[in-house]
Formats: sequence, structure tokens, C-alpha cells
Amino acid sequence: MPVDNDPSTLKTQNTAKPSGFHALLMWFTRKENLAVCAIAVIVLILHLLVIAKPSVLMFDEKFYVPAARNYLNGGGLINTEHPPLGKWFIAAGITIFGDNAAGWRMPSVLFGIASIFLFYLICVRLVRNEADDDKTPGLPPQKTSWFTLTTFVPVFATFLFAFENMSFAQSGIAMLDVFYVTLMLAGFLFYLRGNYLRCGILMGLSILCKISAVLGILAILIHWAVSRRHEILAEIRHLAATLKRGVTGHSAILDIAKMLIVVAVLWIVLLPLLEYPAARQFDNPFSRFVYMAGYHIDYTTSTQNSPLVSMPWAWLTTPTHIIYWPDSTHVKFVTDHFALAIDSANPLWWSYISWNIWILIIPSILFLVYRLVKEHTAESGIIRFGLIWFFAVYVLLIPIELITGREMFTFYFYPAVPVVCLAIAWAVWKIRVYMQKDKQHTVVFQWTLALYIAATLVIFYLMSPFGGHLIFPS
Repeated sequence: MPVDNDPSTLKTQNTAKPSGFHALLMWFTRKENLAVCAIAVIVLILHLLVIAKPSVLMFDEKFYVPAARNYLNGGGLINTEHPPLGKWFIAAGITIFGDNAAGWRMPSVLFGIASIFLFYLICVRLVRNEADDDKTPGLPPQKTSWFTLTTFVPVFATFLFAFENMSFAQSGIAMLDVFYVTLMLAGFLFYLRGNYLRCGILMGLSILCKISAVLGILAILIHWAVSRRHEILAEIRHLAATLKRGVTGHSAILDIAKMLIVVAVLWIVLLPLLEYPAARQFDNPFSRFVYMAGYHIDYTTSTQNSPLVSMPWAWLTTPTHIIYWPDSTHVKFVTDHFALAIDSANPLWWSYISWNIWILIIPSILFLVYRLVKEHTAESGIIRFGLIWFFAVYVLLIPIELITGREMFTFYFYPAVPVVCLAIAWAVWKIRVYMQKDKQHTVVFQWTLALYIAATLVIFYLMSPFGGHLIFPS
């Protein structure tokens, strides 16, 4: 029985598909793909304009860049609470571009650009099973294919994600988050395509950047179980028959087990190898995992008392932020307006969800919940994956905080930013379908959408290093 958005049962075309170089050329013939390429190029240029500002280590770069240097010179294993792969990416940047600001941050920039394309492909995959736009009841024929579900939602969601302040900030600083989030997005994409082996490889690499990626793995497991909730017993019986009598056929349980095994093997094999150049010894990967997990559980407000801590539920209700530069360790963390000495040569870097996204988080997620409860159609696939994604990488942080008292920071919301952008884009599309039935409402929608797009760009400028001095005047 097919299940909504189950990776192994996604619709496929019966016609032959181009492959290799020809398929790549064909991809660039679609205007929506070119639009995403243009968005990515613009964001890349913006990153390059500020990649060397400031020219000194900012915020948590003071932990990760020295650790990356030690991987290159054998100076000893430091920053042991985090896995090594993300620091190796920073080390690669130092090797290629030099031990300077550009070298520290270029890998983050490139991964950030890759995350734009990966998120776009995820959106395309998730809307693939939706009803054809021209057949939507009550919707008149379209004059332009820009306003079709399979074009509008992926491109608009990608636009929101690319010009979102927290995404831009995390992609412009030598921290670990952009590496694990980008690899997590790649893992999600291959999971949705039904390729569990590649999914396992990418999720394994993600967790080797930061163990927070375990929440992404949990999202996949929850979605897999929910998608196959009516078939679990049959799958168990099939698996038992396969193991006992060699019965042939496809087993989804073996697929998901394959993914988890690959993740475990990568951790066991690669962790000691990646840490050896700095540690000069092969550490036990199991002991290292226990240490990292224990460290982060014990990293509580009672033991650390950082002024930058904020509660995860407050991220949706209170506009809190962290100043990356000037060094926030010397700035009192507050939620109201305050002045900083900022000038064009010393830009402001701060991490907070863009206001145009932040104000719509709760409405867009609640709208997904409403549609999931109200309707049981093919579109529930995109809703389910989106809600599970949001639940696993953000909502679960709330009970973790309440139970452990673990210190949390605003940028921990970063893995949830893409799915919020998708939820907003999908909600906007549903509003458009409703308002398109009346010409006057159509005009109102178009002007509102244009104003929101303009506001997105203005807010991005004001919150980015380019315009931060206008918000925090000297």
C-alpha cells in the first residue's frame, strides 16, 4: 500500500530520463533552476564582500580555528567536546586560502551556498506529489508558469532561506553548525529519494561535524515510522522471512537499518582517523561519543552561567539575539535596543532569525498542523515531513532544556530555519489558491507578496553586516 511521501513509493515518470552531463545541461534549461542559481550567486558575492571583516577571530571561532590549526600541526587535541570533521573543513580552508579570515570562513561560505541548492532540491522533491496546479479546483489557467505549485513553493522558500539573517550569519563564520546542517540537508534529500545508503553516509558525516545531527537522524526515523505505520507488522514479518528462509523482495526495515549501520560505521572508523593528526593516538570512538554526550548534558546553566543563554521557547516569542562581532563576551546580552560602536570598517555580525521569518513561525507551523488534521490527501506528505523536521530539530529542545537545564543559544534554531521557510512558502501558495478565485483578491495578494519580498530584502540588509550599523548606531 503506498504511503504519503514515503521515499520508496514516490511517483516516477514512465518516460526515459536523460543522464550524466546531458541531464545537468537540461537542469540549467529550466528558469526556476536558473533563478535559484542567481540567488546563490548573489549570496556568494555578498559573503565574499564581508568574508575578511573582521580580520580577527570572532565569537566561537576562537575555539574552532585553533582546533583546526592543531589538526594541521599536531598541536594536540583541543575542543574535545565536538567531533573533528567540521574543524577539518576549517583546516582545509586554512590550507587552501591561508591562515587568515578568508581561510577560516571560506569553507563555511561554500557549505552555506551548497545548503541553498540542497534545500531547493528538497522542496522540489516534497512538492512533486502535489496535484497539478492547472487542475486545482477553482483556479483559472495561469499566464505564467512562475505561479505553479512546483515552481513557486521551491523558489520562494529558497529565496526566504537564502536571504535569512541567521542562515547568512552561520554561513559566514567559522563555526560547526553550517557543516552539519548542510550535510543533514543532503541526507534528507537522499532519504526522500529512497537512497538509504547515501543518506546514511551523509548523516554519518553530519554527526562527525556536530553530534546535534542526531536530531536530524531522529527526524528521519520518526518520518519513516509514521509513513509506514500501517505496514510495520507486515514489514517485520517480511524481514523475519527474509532472514530465516531467504525470501527475496524489498524490506524497508533493512533499508533503515542499513542507514543506521552506515552512520555507526562511519563514526567508529573515521573518528579515530580524523582525530589522530592532532591527538597522535587512536582514541576509542565509543568512549569519545559517551564523553561528548555527557559533556553536552552537563553543560547546564548551573555550571556555565553564560550571559548569552536563552530558552528555546523564547526564540519564538522574544526577539533575542547574540552579537558575534564586536565580541559578545564583552557585551551584556539584552533583549531591548542598545548602542554599539559600529562603523563600515568594523561591521556588526549578529545571529537572530530574520524578523520577516520570525513573525510567521508560529502561524505557518500551526497552519501545517491545521491542514494535517483537516485533510488526508497526497499533500499531507509535505506537511508530515515538515512538521516532523520542525519537531525533531527544534521542539525537542524544549523538553531537553526543561529536563537537563542544558544551556542553549539562539543559533540552535538554525536547523529549523529551512523548514520554516518551506512552511511559509507553502502557506502563501494555499492563500494564493484561495484568493485567485476573485480578481480583486488576486491584486491584493500580488501586492502583498511583492511587499513581503521587498521587506525580506530590506530586513536582510538591516540585519546583515552591511546594514547593522543602522540598527545599532554608534
